[in-house]
Amino acid sequence: MSNESHIREFLKNCARFSDDWADLHHAEIIALQADASKRRYFRLAGRGLLVMYTPTDYADNREFAKISRHLLSVGLLAPHCLYADHDKGFMLLNDFGDTTFTRAIANGHDENALYKLATKALIKLHRNPRSCFVNVPKYDFEKLRQEARLFPEWYVPYKTGQQCTEDQLLQWDNLWQDLYLKMPAYQETLVLRDYHVDNLMVVDGFDDCALLDFQDALKGHPSYDLVSLCEDARRVVDKGLVDYCVTIYLQHFYDLDRENFGLWYDFLGANRHAKVLGIFVRLKQRDGKGQYEQYLPNVEQLFKRKLQLPYYGELHKFITELGCFTNL
Repeated sequence: MSNESHIREFLKNCARFSDDWADLHHAEIIALQADASKRRYFRLAGRGLLVMYTPTDYADNREFAKISRHLLSVGLLAPHCLYADHDKGFMLLNDFGDTTFTRAIANGHDENALYKLATKALIKLHRNPRSCFVNVPKYDFEKLRQEARLFPEWYVPYKTGQQCTEDQLLQWDNLWQDLYLKMPAYQETLVLRDYHVDNLMVVDGFDDCALLDFQDALKGHPSYDLVSLCEDARRVVDKGLVDYCVTIYLQHFYDLDRENFGLWYDFLGANRHAKVLGIFVRLKQRDGKGQYEQYLPNVEQLFKRKLQLPYYGELHKFITELGCFTNL
């Protein structure tokens, strides 16, 4: 559906909305590199604009537009939805360029400064009393359970050659539920869910970082995006830098119980790492995106560290019995 003729037809419709876009359908269209999702992005050369295409049977662009508007309303930097044909999956967005934090770091930009910038964006969001004034679901246990299930359903067979039995899957669910029920109460905030250096951008003329890939946002614990940033699946983040970011964050929330925050940080980190291991195997085996296999060793190490913590003894024992980790 996202071939050039369909894009140009969409751009002709954009012209009906603004005279400034009268010749937009003549612009050179440059396909950008695809990521793990089914969304595709196309740059309109020299116009400062992107076309985003999302298959309508995959996701509804209205969610992206809704959350983008909300992030902008609370003072964060996110793409503007300038025009959309939601029924066909097309959106016209402003173009922030190519300088993701990942590229900036590779080109010698100060890594500490970028991580501090990313942490400050979370602080800005979480301190805003309107952060949850958007209609999105809660990040409840059922959602966490479904995501953690990707580990036994995809990663375990990949490592052991054996499918988990129904009893093992039920035991896995129960172990996570036992952990979840012991977690302390918290004040929820907006969780962007995929908050890491590939989805953050340096934009000329702006002091704040730009946010990408937030369309699946939920309401949940404020530590989720911080652990997503600091315990990145795709790169090793120095422990000193992790401690620096967590310290900066906590300094802005003097009334936050540090111990309770740490419990959630570790729980959500463990849950996320289990999920990501399953996702990366699924991307390789189901979707033919084998490049994600290279990140498995890093995520394995992150997950193993969580399993060494005192609260995770039963989960540690269960995973050891499954035989999918060595030297656990």
